[in-house]
Order: sequence, then C-alpha cells, then structure tokens
Amino acid sequence: APPKMAQAAAMADTGVKELRDALQAILSNVQDSSSGVGLEMSGLRTAVEQVATGMGCQSLSIQGDSESGRLALSEAALQQALRALLENSLRFHPAGRPAILVSWQLRRDKLHLFVEDDGVSLTPEQLQRALLPYYQGEKSHTGQMAGMGLGLSTVAGMLWEIGGDCRLSNLEP
Repeated sequence: APPKMAQAAAMADTGVKELRDALQAILSNVQDSSSGVGLEMSGLRTAVEQVATGMGCQSLSIQGDSESGRLALSEAALQQALRALLENSLRFHPAGRPAILVSWQLRRDKLHLFVEDDGVSLTPEQLQRALLPYYQGEKSHTGQMAGMGLGLSTVAGMLWEIGGDCRLSNLEP
C-alpha cells in the first residue's frame, strides 16, 4: 500500500501546483487586462512571433497590418491569450505539428484577431462548451485529461471584460 500512497501524494502535489499556476495566471491576466495600459498595434506581430517561437510552433504564418493605435489588452495579457490558443492548436493536431495562421484586421476601430490551424474539427458540442470553465474537450476527443480546462475560458473572460468577444468555429473543408 505505501507505493500507492506515494503515487497518490505525488499526483495530488502535481494537481496543487497546476491549480496554483493557473490561478496566478488568471489573476495576473485580470489585472493586466483591466490596467488600461495596452500593447501598441505596431508590436502585435512581434508579440505573436515571440509566443509562437517560445512554444515551438514550427509552421506559423502571420498576416496583418501594423496599424497605429493601442490594444485594450496589455502585452502580457495578449501573450497569455495567444499561448492558450496556440497550445490548443498544438495539443489537438493529429501529428502535433499544426500549420498555424495568425491574422488580424481592424474593423470600425476594433481588432479582429484570428488563430487558424489545420487540425481536427470540433464537434458541435465541443464548439458550444469550449469557452466554459473546466470544460475539457480532450476527454471525449483523445481520452486524455491534461490541463484544467481553463485556457479558452480565461481568454474569453479577458476579452469580455474589455467589451470584446470570443468565438470558435471550424474552417470549411
């Protein structure tokens, strides 16, 4: 019985550390996104490149103009949102090497940021529930339960807090 107890204790310790890290990230994002100090639009391309490189994204395309102006999100909050989106692209791609396109457009003084990949499509249920806290689509998709199901809900929460929106959709075949 002692080896099983040690294994259970190690799993609990890992879970506590993951929860602590997730809560710290969420709290810092809320502070960052509401601070009113947003990233200059001219720095958007560099921010995307830094996050993607740091995560090991091997096939990344970026399309967007370097417009003047300032985002409503801080650079740290934007990078956290990008990490969550790119992590999903990496995690759910069948080969683990998605071709990712990050693009943006300014429409009526609002930034529309798109993250697209060539991974699998989501089911209607996954699309409907993916922005809910603690929802883990991979349980039904891959059987794995890595993560806490907070990445996309955190992104959506940051955007809603500043009057933005967040939507998921499948690309047409």
